Amino acid sequence: MSSLKEIHWTHSPAPKAGAPRLLAAALLRGASSLLARMATSLANVSAPARSDPRVEFHAEAGAPEGALYIDGQLVGEYVEEVETSIRKAIEQHKDVHLFLRDVSRIDEMGHSLLSRLAGQGVELSAAGLYSSYVVTQIRRALSSRLSRGK
Repeated sequence: MSSLKEIHWTHSPAPKAGAPRLLAAALLRGASSLLARMATSLANVSAPARSDPRVEFHAEAGAPEGALYIDGQLVGEYVEEVETSIRKAIEQHKDVHLFLRDVSRIDEMGHSLLSRLAGQGVELSAAGLYSSYVVTQIRRALSSRLSRGK
């Protein structure tokens, strides 16, 4: 990584008026340089990439019964897998809450599934700007359909 330099201090009998300020400035420059090197070395460490776009679908320990969480992408062939799991959850629990926690993409099939589930009473919620927007649009569309049907 980096090596630390030894700083030797000398004590002068009569410090100048600006000496404490100059000392503080020198210490801050040294600390800044060290932090910059550390930041650069940390930035070179790459985060593990998500290689598999599959949906992780599970209930969390401690979560209320019927609470299900989706991470990944709600697209293509994974939509059917999620729908099957949700149907089983609906059979086991009266109320089901589907939480889109870390969903980066929802295609037309995924959007259609979420719309159908919301229409059947499954509560939808989301974290993140994209997923929250999709859930809000689905709720608005459902509300509009219900108000026109009355």
